[in-house]
Amino acid sequence: IKAVKAGRMDEKIADSYAAVCRHLADKGATIAIVACTELSALNHETDLAFIDAAQALAKKIVEIAKEP
Repeated sequence: IKAVKAGRMDEKIADSYAAVCRHLADKGATIAIVACTELSALNHETDLAFIDAAQALAKKIVEIAKEP
């Protein structure tokens, strides 16, 4: 997270993120909640399905804003 905050979103960071997701999947996880905006910024495909909390929040805000 510190590296992403510092603007470093290189392949090494993406590989580390993917490794964590693989580890979670190996332990039986089927979905992860990405609740950190820094991790959302990676926008990296992984073996584990995920819910991006920032994206879900933004979607809900737009839905509410469009209500009459």
